[in-house]
Amino acid sequence: MKYSPKLLKISTACLLLFSSAGSYAAAFSLYHLANGANIGDWGAGMAAEAADASIAFYNPAGLTHIKHVQTVISADGVWVSSKFTGNSTWSNPFSLPGVTNTENAIDLQGGENAVIPATHIAYPLSDDVVLGFSVTVPFGLSTRYDNNSAIRYANTLTKLKTMDFSPSLGGRVADNVSVGVGADVMFMKADLNGIVGLPTLVKGAPRLFDTNSLNQAEGWGYGWNAGVLVDVTDHARVGFAYRSPVDVNLRGTSALNGPLAAAATGGVSIVSQNAETDVELPAIYTLSGYADVTDKVALMATVMYTGWDSFKNIRLQNVAGILPPAAGNFPTTVGVANVPENYKNVWAFTAGAHYKWNEQLTLMAGAGFDESPVNDVDRNLRLADDDRYIVSIGAKFQATKAINVAIGYSHLFIKDAPLNNTGILGTQVTTVRGTNKANANIVGAQLTWDLA
Repeated sequence: MKYSPKLLKISTACLLLFSSAGSYAAAFSLYHLANGANIGDWGAGMAAEAADASIAFYNPAGLTHIKHVQTVISADGVWVSSKFTGNSTWSNPFSLPGVTNTENAIDLQGGENAVIPATHIAYPLSDDVVLGFSVTVPFGLSTRYDNNSAIRYANTLTKLKTMDFSPSLGGRVADNVSVGVGADVMFMKADLNGIVGLPTLVKGAPRLFDTNSLNQAEGWGYGWNAGVLVDVTDHARVGFAYRSPVDVNLRGTSALNGPLAAAATGGVSIVSQNAETDVELPAIYTLSGYADVTDKVALMATVMYTGWDSFKNIRLQNVAGILPPAAGNFPTTVGVANVPENYKNVWAFTAGAHYKWNEQLTLMAGAGFDESPVNDVDRNLRLADDDRYIVSIGAKFQATKAINVAIGYSHLFIKDAPLNNTGILGTQVTTVRGTNKANANIVGAQLTWDLA
């Protein structure tokens, strides 16, 4: 597929600005990582605290608490361990009926480390009306396995990158009530790669036929967000925010490179220039409370509901492959690849506390639980996700009157995920059985700068 020079420049700029990400929040959501300070308490008061300009992303109504022109720059470094132990069995009933091959894996590493950046700006137009703008990476995923690994027929690379541009506006409609609205303009790029093989009766011979299936697509989607913030007292507030679903149409290329493609066509590769898929990202509902219970102690909590049931499957159309004959032609080289996901709606809970050590230093801590939307039947190695518990610690330091620095650390204890999944790509059938063990460490850093 050909892209306009303008779109290529935009895409290149986006890729320079953000990194791919593994599965750190439930499924491939990176919602908590839109603010580096959140890593210190796992976003315990995300829709109500309104401590800095990042509230523009979490609840635009909270912008009315920002009284100066302010910018926030943050980055979250993520170190992930994701190891699969089990086996992979594959067959090609069309080419070799009744013949299968199985390979075993022990502690096969599939997760990748990443850096997740974000930036936010708040610009007061008056005491009661504030503009906001956020650039974030709200969703991301990266799992990579070697082309010679035991599960190469199920997955070699799954990578999802997003960047969300969100202008917003918050206004006070009563002495203690603010509302806000915003727009979401999201860019997404996805890679979905694997290996097509040919099982044989000779041990080790299948590698001779391994052929790369390379699929890449990108596109734009649009949504909106809104929120309300109620100041219950001068020291306590409650915030509610909603982010709409975002439907992204991805278009790109699909290629099959290697021995099987050459044998089927007499050439080196099979290429489709109009590969296409749709991804519907979920709606998110967030309810947060924040309270200064003493001059030194603040408590906060958040409940979040994510409508993941919109994510039913990954259906890639016009994918290059070697399929059974159609209408007398051999081979058929373009078809449809479908990966069932059938996600469910989920809840997440977080609670945290801040302790003001002195006028410059505030200590933070938090804990949370994120329910996974992945079910036991459809769980696959592209996203071997399960429920997780999170513990967090951090600190904020007021370096000068205008500059605040925050750092935080979170550890994710991820439940062992069982796999017993069968996938079909063209005429190839692959079954993966085993267990994926994962955990993650996240270090966040944030600079908040009052410009006026």
